[in-house]
Amino acid sequence: MSIRRSLLVIILALPGVVPLFASAQVFVAPEALNTNAATDSGWDKHQQVATDGAGVWLVVWETNENLGGSIGFDRDILVSRSTDAGVTWTHPVPLNTNAAVDIGGDFSPQVSTDGAGRWVAVWESRESLGGAIGTDLDILVSRSEDAGATWTAPMPLNTNAALDIGGDYSPQVSTDGAGNWLAVWSSTEDLDGILALDPDLLVSRSTDAGANWTAPAPLNTNAVTDIGGDYDPTVSTDGSGLWVAVWPSGESFSGTIGSDLDLLISRSMDNGLTWTAPHPLNSDAATDGGADFEPDVTNDGAGSWVAV
Repeated sequence: MSIRRSLLVIILALPGVVPLFASAQVFVAPEALNTNAATDSGWDKHQQVATDGAGVWLVVWETNENLGGSIGFDRDILVSRSTDAGVTWTHPVPLNTNAAVDIGGDFSPQVSTDGAGRWVAVWESRESLGGAIGTDLDILVSRSEDAGATWTAPMPLNTNAALDIGGDYSPQVSTDGAGNWLAVWSSTEDLDGILALDPDLLVSRSTDAGANWTAPAPLNTNAVTDIGGDYDPTVSTDGSGLWVAVWPSGESFSGTIGSDLDLLISRSMDNGLTWTAPHPLNSDAATDGGADFEPDVTNDGAGSWVAV
């Protein structure tokens, strides 16, 4: 028996101004977001949704669907757009414009927008881009200047992609809406012997909406000496220069906390150029025995932050 994954969308309707948890909240029945759901045979997963706050909504996801033979069966990245708050969606199309000819898998996309028409998508990939980079996992990036209608050809975000041998994975991208963009990800790359081979976090910055990126640098400042793996980072900014990164880690800080997965936190006050030393976010890190993972962090732009 074959199992097919499709994307579903649920719209929360809030007529007027409705208090939180009020009975007037109405959930409509789930329906397929990918309009080819009735006929496609590929899996659709690892989806992310984002909006520019000006009427455009984008969903990006990973698939092995070949769209009627127009692209291959390798994993590619699809995108669909809505301009009516998710009521209707455009037909899925490849976000990675090389989808018809590439042979390396593309995985785990993330997308962000500055709210002014510019969107940046990042994902992990084994595509060599015609031999220009290796087949190890690297981070690819594509940009849109027309609210996600068209996208630039994928290019490496990690500028060492042609020479590195470590795996780069689990990327996330975010922007402050004022010209600063940050990409963070996990990596086993040692940066020419500077880092150990345990997974650490790398960060790269762009000030031109993803056209150019700085060389990858360690986000966790203990990357040279730590022995616990650092994974799956998430990052948020208040739009005023402060960025906060949160991630699960097996680092024990020389035995001061356990080697179970705990959540670590680091802050940057200069748009990602430098970062504070990581420390535990979950206050029970020294005594708990359960694993903490898959964090998310956000803020209200007025000084309050919440991590889950």
